[in-house]
Amino acid sequence: MLHGFTYDDYGRGGVLPWATPIFDTAGNLYGTTAQGGAFWSGCAEFGCGTVFKLRPRKDGTWSYEVLHSFGNAGDGTAPYDNLVLDAAGNLYGTTYGGGANGSGCVANWGCGTVFKLTRQPSGEWAEKILHSFEDNNKDASNPFSGLIFGPAGNLFGTGSQGGTFTSSCEPYQHGCGAVFEIKP
Repeated sequence: MLHGFTYDDYGRGGVLPWATPIFDTAGNLYGTTAQGGAFWSGCAEFGCGTVFKLRPRKDGTWSYEVLHSFGNAGDGTAPYDNLVLDAAGNLYGTTYGGGANGSGCVANWGCGTVFKLTRQPSGEWAEKILHSFEDNNKDASNPFSGLIFGPAGNLFGTGSQGGTFTSSCEPYQHGCGAVFEIKP
């Protein structure tokens, strides 16, 4: 086992890693946890999720570090998906909740975000929200899957809701989903 997630310290280090981690060229693993990390009332008692890094040590063990802890609605909440890494070492991902808080968003806690994490000269990681999904018929919302890079460097993904609303989507109330493109 490289790392065991736990609710000790109320899960501040992250819990529930749903997505497959990714490697960088140095052999470090990066991933997300859907819960744990910072606490905000919209995330109940379990935290809003994290982005983490596992770094191999010379003795064969791995060190664990939280790179970003999601902590409020504008920041994004519940990153269920895989991250993608660009050639410069920036991390990109989506959150299922947070972002714009339209009344039609899942559980009224936001329609999700696309985010970018950039390593700063200090070694800290800075988050930038590239897109905040909205509850309307022109946008995807509540992404539950990861991103991919297109040939021109744009990001593509899917939202589990949003898109054009039709009566056949009535059970879902907010559209049957959509494919989106983000130009970072």
